[in-house]
Amino acid sequence: MYKYIPILGFLVLLGCIGQSSYELTDQQKQEIVDIVKSVIAAQTQLSKDAIIINIKNYEIVSDVLKVNLSANIGGQSVDFPVYFTKDLKYIMFGMEKIEDLRLQLNNLQQPTVGQSLSIPDLSDTPMKGGQNAPIIMIEFSDFECPFCKRFADTTMPQLMQNWIDTGKIRFYYIHFPLNFHPKAEPAARASYCAQKQGMFWEYHDKLFQNIQSIQNNEEGYSKLAEELGLDLEEFKRCYNSQEAALKVQKDTMESMNQGVSGTPSFLVIIPKELTTLDRVRQAATVVQGQVRENTQYYGIFFSGAYPYAQFNQMLTLLYSS
Repeated sequence: MYKYIPILGFLVLLGCIGQSSYELTDQQKQEIVDIVKSVIAAQTQLSKDAIIINIKNYEIVSDVLKVNLSANIGGQSVDFPVYFTKDLKYIMFGMEKIEDLRLQLNNLQQPTVGQSLSIPDLSDTPMKGGQNAPIIMIEFSDFECPFCKRFADTTMPQLMQNWIDTGKIRFYYIHFPLNFHPKAEPAARASYCAQKQGMFWEYHDKLFQNIQSIQNNEEGYSKLAEELGLDLEEFKRCYNSQEAALKVQKDTMESMNQGVSGTPSFLVIIPKELTTLDRVRQAATVVQGQVRENTQYYGIFFSGAYPYAQFNQMLTLLYSS
């Protein structure tokens, strides 16, 4: 999973700094690097050798300690800050207490019903599968995210063959373009315009195949539309429209409301008559997910481009009686 880096930073530094000095020791700096690498490796399925973390600098800004980090994750570089209160007891992400956040992280190992399940409005959302499939799976994704591409290339075909085409799940796609990916938001708008002409999934596949080389402008995205035989005049009108921009903004807000902080993330929604809470908890453990619930459905929310075997294990547990 390609994590939304600022939030990742807030979470991974919980145990790194144990004194209230504004000077970090060499040991504390090394602890920060080691922990960030470990967490990113766990979330992305990359080896630690593929991750480089450095502390660039740190300073007091408006009475807040700001630590600037840089990372190279699987060949992609990104810089991001993390913020603390001066006494280092709180992370400046909604003023979360470090001890409370540490407890939340520990609880991820034994999933419980974490919060109420909210089901997104899926009326204008691209879907694969039959409308009567009992389980809903929603992907929150970014076209420039390499881990989203890995899911699309390696896991999705097997999900299609064994779970979607067989009528067991219906699969939806919601946009969550990360702000450090310059092509993500324009690509999302372009895919919406292909959706308007009934070819979202064909355009989705072409974007993942060509995102590294595509020109990040109307001409580049129109070229892919032309290859698919779309109405180019209508595509260009849509690409530059407020309608397309608002669709991506709506998806982004829905993603944030669900707690998405990185891509790919998933929400699986299961009717209560199909399974049991114990089965849902077991299934959530397979993907380190959070269990949610409302009066009619259970939900599992998780992040990461897991291999197909783990998706299959999770879904099999949900279907088992």
